[in-house]
Amino acid sequence: MKRYLVLFLAVLALANVASAQKHKKEKVVVEQTVHVGASAHSSTLTWTPPTTCVDGSACTPSGYNVYRATVACPASGLPTGATKIASNISAANYTDTTITAPGTYCYYVTALNSAGESAASNTAGGSLAQPALSAPTNFSVTVQ
Repeated sequence: MKRYLVLFLAVLALANVASAQKHKKEKVVVEQTVHVGASAHSSTLTWTPPTTCVDGSACTPSGYNVYRATVACPASGLPTGATKIASNISAANYTDTTITAPGTYCYYVTALNSAGESAASNTAGGSLAQPALSAPTNFSVTVQ
């Protein structure tokens, strides 16, 4: 009886692994490179859509999530405090018009398909400096 129970548990474990691999097959591998170009009050993000799943098979994302943190991008890993600023967008670009100067911003993107959300892309970001003040006008001196 013990042998049958052990064999049954081993077969059940293999079935669970096979099932997990089947679902993992659809997960998207993100090979995106995010580029950020900042104007006075916006950041334009662009990336290359992934074309393969984690198992190497061809797949196409159904959308993307965009995340932003208000810190400098770390040398490796993801920034702390990032929040999702766009959900399930269809294009491989996004313009963030909610940034302000002075400010530091770090972005990353994930791809979506029927298996869920992919791992994060690389990070990219930059800083907006406080605009320089205009010179004072109508300055005068009266000497008596």
